[in-house]
Amino acid sequence: MVDEIAVLCCAGRVELFLGVLSGVALLAVLVLALVLRGSRRRIAAQQSAQEQQAQSHADQLRGLALQHADAISDERSRTDAYEAVTHRAMGWDAASRDMILDVCEDLGIDGVLLTNIVFVPTDAKPFHRYAAQIDHVLVMGASILLVESKRWNGVVFDGINPASAHPSFRRLLATPPNGPFALQIVPDSSEQLIVRAYPNQSSLAPAAQARRQAARLHHYLAAAHGSVPHVDTCVFYSHPDAEVFARPQDTAGNVSTFIAAGYDGLRRVLRQYKPTPSSHGSPHPAVLDTLMAIAADAIELSATPAGFEPDSGDGSILEEHDDHVPGLTIREIRGVPDWFSNPRHHE
Repeated sequence: MVDEIAVLCCAGRVELFLGVLSGVALLAVLVLALVLRGSRRRIAAQQSAQEQQAQSHADQLRGLALQHADAISDERSRTDAYEAVTHRAMGWDAASRDMILDVCEDLGIDGVLLTNIVFVPTDAKPFHRYAAQIDHVLVMGASILLVESKRWNGVVFDGINPASAHPSFRRLLATPPNGPFALQIVPDSSEQLIVRAYPNQSSLAPAAQARRQAARLHHYLAAAHGSVPHVDTCVFYSHPDAEVFARPQDTAGNVSTFIAAGYDGLRRVLRQYKPTPSSHGSPHPAVLDTLMAIAADAIELSATPAGFEPDSGDGSILEEHDDHVPGLTIREIRGVPDWFSNPRHHE
């Protein structure tokens, strides 16, 4: 009896142990299932995050590619526009360039004539970049002369009160402002004249334009090469049909600008030209290389002996002018229309 009880007790213990073991195993299976389920969720979440990151990266790359393509397209458009402006400007400047060459050959000037210089000034902001355009630069030894060419026809007053030419202008035109200025009277039709005003305040006065461009060019060259010679300025009225009333130099402010009208006027300026004193000496060859790199045209001038005949005439600045033209009326324009009125064309 005792043995049977002992056997039963052992069997009960074994059965209890197996039950506990089965419960532990079941618990382990449940825990493992939960762990695996959580792991799968984490893996799925990581994969989803990686896919989202990859998609976001791909979207960024596509956006950058589109921005790059747009930037290239914009740059090409700007380049095409600059080339178009350069081509047109070269056409405008060809006549004045040829006249400058003739005068230099006549006077036996040695140097380099550069035409249609285009560059981005040092003061241009990244978000507002623009190109400066200079008609001509004449490099002669230790001097740099910027020539602002104006192919204006009609009657031009540069720095001279029109009333000085004839009293009737006092009744027709307003008193010119202080500082550099210019007035152009040009036929608009057989019955009408146009008066174009170029005051200093609007920076359209030719002498003011030349000085501003000279300052930009000097800063541009100085930024690349350090100290460079002073850049002198000259306004050249090159149209053969222009009647120009002007002083030999515009001396408004602390800087002088030479004023030349036609072939004879330019010849007089270059004959008498003396560079502004400078401690920088002759332009370094690298400076000339920089100028040639940004110029549409560069011509080397060879010195040839030439005699200097005295200037003809009595040196009078103001010549007789017949202001009486029957049947004409004068229309005054405040500001200048079309190409002249857009400041971007003068940058």
